[in-house]
Amino acid sequence: MLESALGAGDSKGIAEAVSLFDEVMSVCSRGPHVEYWKSVVNLADALIKQAEADGSDGPVDRALDLLDANEQHFRTRDQQVPFLQRKGQALLLKAQRTADRAVMRAAVQARKKRARLTPRGHAGYGEGMLELGITLLHSGAMFRNVAELDEAVAVLESAEKYPDGSADRSLVLTSLGNARLERLLRSAGRSRAELDVVVADHMEAMHERLPSGGNSLVIESDYGSALFRAYELTRNREYLDASLGPVRRAAEQTPAGHSRKSERLNSFVSVLLALFERDGDPATLDEAIRTGREAVAAASPGHAQYATCLFGLAYGLFRRGELRGTLLDFGRRLVGPGGGGHADGPHVPGDAPYPARVIDAARCGPGSRPGRPV
Repeated sequence: MLESALGAGDSKGIAEAVSLFDEVMSVCSRGPHVEYWKSVVNLADALIKQAEADGSDGPVDRALDLLDANEQHFRTRDQQVPFLQRKGQALLLKAQRTADRAVMRAAVQARKKRARLTPRGHAGYGEGMLELGITLLHSGAMFRNVAELDEAVAVLESAEKYPDGSADRSLVLTSLGNARLERLLRSAGRSRAELDVVVADHMEAMHERLPSGGNSLVIESDYGSALFRAYELTRNREYLDASLGPVRRAAEQTPAGHSRKSERLNSFVSVLLALFERDGDPATLDEAIRTGREAVAAASPGHAQYATCLFGLAYGLFRRGELRGTLLDFGRRLVGPGGGGHADGPHVPGDAPYPARVIDAARCGPGSRPGRPV
């Protein structure tokens, strides 16, 4: 029920599935029950997936509270592995949204503890290393910690070198490519050879993926983003052109309401703006602005991604104002009094003004863009 609702983007169905898991746990809690710990894991898993699907924060906090309140029921290794998996996943999701360093640190520690339970040669080694590598990657990228990025690369290289069937190889490869790219972006001496390895990782991931698999869209999105970052580093037009298709498909195929919808729309905005800067086609700029409005509307104002989406839209409007010779006043509200839109098209619902740092960044040009999430 949960998986079918997730696949269909059915928020009502997801909520019903969560309620069902909640009821099962309630039944198991009435006296000693050998399956109680499994019911806790299943409910936590459903809550996390609900938060990932619709971008809401409440289910994440509830999952963490649930796991903390029942930690004493997870004593054996077979019980601790799923417990730490869910806890690490919930902490990572919360850290990504809040940019809270302490929460991210807790996520890394949970992942490391889980990985130690399944060392190389034990079932689940690859899965544990993949989860740890991804968490180190997000932490290193978010807080510009090169040491963590080095560790992420080493962990993911080990997962790739010693496959055991517990981790999706295509996801290992795309994560390794992402980690190498983030490390490269923060290195003083960047080499073309290192960039070639990054692109090769993502191309192999695309080759290995199952088009109908659950990670297919993640891998294609990361592939397109990697090609675009390669363009930013080299200004090689071939990278830019090659990035457009994957990034567009990822943005269009991610369901409305999904927690990564705004991120993927914003990546598409970045590619469109780069194409406009190269070709000067006003239609491309118009598409970037329309997509930027969608990205802002899809982002939660309380999440770190919101400011990045605002920047993409603000920069597009700024460039169109320059093109038309009528610079926009970025201090005014996104929607005028009474909810009316401006002459350049429909605006995002709401009336929050642009943050000052977004306005300043838009005036400085594309080189000042905040880094996109991996």
